Amino acid sequence: LRAKGHMISTASLIEAERLARALAAIRERPKPGFEELRDASIAGLFNGEALLWKMVEAELLLGADVGEIPPDTPLAPLIDDLQRNQKTARLKPEALERELSIDLRSESGLFRSTLLHRLNVLGVNWGKLTDTGRSRGTFRERWMLAWQPEYAVQLVENLVYGPTIEKAANGRLVQMIAAAATLDTLAALVQGAITAALSEASAAGLVALEEKAAHSSECLELLASVPPLADIIRYGEARKTETERLAGLLERLIVEGSIALPYAARDLDVQAAAALIGAMRKAD
Repeated sequence: LRAKGHMISTASLIEAERLARALAAIRERPKPGFEELRDASIAGLFNGEALLWKMVEAELLLGADVGEIPPDTPLAPLIDDLQRNQKTARLKPEALERELSIDLRSESGLFRSTLLHRLNVLGVNWGKLTDTGRSRGTFRERWMLAWQPEYAVQLVENLVYGPTIEKAANGRLVQMIAAAATLDTLAALVQGAITAALSEASAAGLVALEEKAAHSSECLELLASVPPLADIIRYGEARKTETERLAGLLERLIVEGSIALPYAARDLDVQAAAALIGAMRKAD
């Protein structure tokens, strides 16, 4: 509590301990338990403010430590690769949620970001991206990290795609790209592949996107595919992304969407008109 800036006196601690013992006696218990300690803390340390207790409850009861496997224990290839990457990235898995700000201009920052994006591709949401830094420049990301034990199981389930995180993420995205039915879905997958520095998936996604764009005349799909590709080009410098091919494809999608727009805007009901306006604003 003191580390979080709360003024806690020694006298308050003594009174809280006495109150906990008194509560245990009133409740006819041999010694204070969790309920007595909680109630005494709220009364003696938090001045009756239960909300302050909620702020520290998880840290007190759960802590941030995560168990470790002995170094000489044989591990599944993906778990072994994850632990190597965690050491390289200097990211320790912790149970309590914490914020991580990443500067993509540094090699270590780019490595951390790439690892977290690849894990997200595999369905292991150790980190959740909360801010891509668009309001503060193009070179910063903000993540919320919290490790859960089931993530190890989820990671092992991806062994069918490859023995390392990079290969497994590539394999899974390639499969998702092959199964993608719409142009906007493909564009989002290509964005994810490029952001996670997955060269095989990026190449497969661009080929599929170009083929799909050549045969698509659906205005909403064309417009919805613009924002993901535009983001890659706009913020590609942070990841040293080659954007020439993407720029040509984006221009083509914008032209085709513009051509299809007058036809798509005919005879619309309120709901369809709102969807079209929303797609236009996002693509603008």
